[in-house]
Amino acid sequence: MNKYFASFVVATQAIVFSHAIAINSFEKLTPRITRDAVAWAESVITSVNADAQLCYLNLFALNAQDFIGAFIKCAEYIEAQTDMLPSYENLGNNIMEVIRTYVEEIQEKIANKKNITDKEKEALAQKLGSKIQELVAYINTIYYTALFNAVNKKGAVKAVYMFDENGLIPQKSRTSLLPTSL
Repeated sequence: MNKYFASFVVATQAIVFSHAIAINSFEKLTPRITRDAVAWAESVITSVNADAQLCYLNLFALNAQDFIGAFIKCAEYIEAQTDMLPSYENLGNNIMEVIRTYVEEIQEKIANKKNITDKEKEALAQKLGSKIQELVAYINTIYYTALFNAVNKKGAVKAVYMFDENGLIPQKSRTSLLPTSL
């Protein structure tokens, strides 16, 4: 696995453990995430072909729906496509930057607490881990929605699942539609 795949898997794998999204927890980050997602989606629409766009939609949908085997096959496929690597790297960087910003803000709040015990620090660290999982799920949903809307607007591809746990589904066998929202 190269560094882009590994970074993306680390950032997104947390989503499989979190179904509840605490939207209000990330209210301050929402405009930034949305702006980045829309810009990234527009870049994808103009820089890669319709099949590659569909791969990205699959990546987000499979991740959100806990289809781990299919998600990994999809990520590996994307990693092998040299024309997709710039947008894939950009996606990973965008996600990691939002997570970094969130973690730094929380760590600063923790550092400013007075008389905090080691046990309390451990509990806060566990809570932070859980919040990061929620944040990744939230980011995944926003990016999926931005790309889904851009792909639909362009109308160049039917939004169907193209991966399963065995890998790429032959084009004639792709019949299951992707969800309109996550």
